Order: sequence, then structure tokens, then C-alpha cells
Amino acid sequence: MSIVTVDVEQSAGATAVITDPDGSGYHIQLPEATIEVSGAQLTAIVSQGGQLVGIQSQQVKPAFFGDSNMLPRPGVTTAQAFPAVMAAALGAAEHGVFAVGGETSGQGLARIQAVIDYAPTHVFLDFGVNDSDPAKAVTAAQYEANMREIIARLQARGIKVVLMSPIFIAQTGYVERQRDTYMPVWRKLTLIPGLVLVDCYTRMAAITMQSARADFDALTVDAQHWGPLGNTWRRDRVKEALGIQ
Repeated sequence: MSIVTVDVEQSAGATAVITDPDGSGYHIQLPEATIEVSGAQLTAIVSQGGQLVGIQSQQVKPAFFGDSNMLPRPGVTTAQAFPAVMAAALGAAEHGVFAVGGETSGQGLARIQAVIDYAPTHVFLDFGVNDSDPAKAVTAAQYEANMREIIARLQARGIKVVLMSPIFIAQTGYVERQRDTYMPVWRKLTLIPGLVLVDCYTRMAAITMQSARADFDALTVDAQHWGPLGNTWRRDRVKEALGIQ
């Protein structure tokens, strides 16, 4: 997928254009790429009968910023981990992994400059599981403040933020803390303009309650981390959110 910033107000009557999931732009879909064009380029396309003439695209360069659910682990190889699976789906020539197992949002914020220096086009942001661990003693207010600061600093550099919900953990204590304290905060974050939102938590919670536990276990490797099937499953949820095939 290739990306250039676009002005949502300049649709110019185009018909072969798909609105960006967050309402900020337009996508022209091609066999090998999805190109997001500027308002001026879009006008030129329409005036020339829909021909893609002289559009310069920027290759997607994703970064993956979070905790151990972005990393390989026992039962999940590097190729099966979410960054490799998602980068391949985007057709990215390179990607950066900025994840540390066991980290909270505050620890991530402390090292955000490395992510910014990588100059990604997209950041897949996934913090929250460790914040909600009672042993970490991170309040919901601290989690919200940390995440807002991370998102603001990335967006200030023109980086597209894909906000991933934490994984649903079906364990007593975690269930209640995630459901009642941390996911309400995460949903407040989804109101920040410009984000692409991927809520795997709600879907996993529904799977756990509405179907056999085996369906939940198939997505995880140890009940707290995504397994190989889970990483392809959440890749597909991201593709839905981004509107790509």
C-alpha cells in the first residue's frame, strides 16, 4: 500500500474512490497498491477520465510499538509475530519493531523518540495489558495520559496511528480490571481525531462468552499472548479497519 496525504474536502466528484476509514482522505485502489492522493491530484485524475497520471507515492514504512504481544515468544516465531505478518500484508519493504515485553504505556512513552527517529508512515500502537496488571500499580488516569501523549507526539510528526486494543485476558482479576477500568479509558482514546481503530478486545470477549473456550484458545499461545492464528486474525481486523484487501 502506498500513501500520500489527502484533503477530504476535495472529492471533485470522483466515483472510483474509497473514503479513508477515519474520514481523512481518499484511496484509489490498484492491482498492486492502494494510493491515497491529494486534493489537487484527485482533481487531475477526475479531469483526465480517471487515469492515474504522474502520481508519486510513498511506500508504507510501518513501526510496531508496544509490549510482548508485538514480539516472538515460545510458540510464535519471528515470521509469525504480528509485525512480520502485518508488514507483509501492507507490502512494506521494511518495518521497525519497538516493543519490549512487560512494558507499560509509561515505559513506552519514555522511549518514544526512537520510534519518531525511525520516521515511519504508520505506527501500530499496542499498550494496555501490562498497565492493567494489578502488580504494576498503573492507574487508569496515568494510562490515559501516557497514551494521549504518545498519540499526540506521533500525530504531530504526521504519522498515522493505528490504535490496537489490548488483548482480552480471560483470567479472574484481569477480566474485571480490563472491563471496568482500562477498556473504558481505551474507548475514550478512540475519540481522538485521525486514529485508525482496531478493537480486538471486544471481539475476543464475545468469542469467549458466546462460543466454546477452544475458539479463544486457538487465537492465543498462553492465554495472555496472541498465537500464530491470533496474529493473522488481528491482521485481518486491521485490514478491515484500513479498508484494504
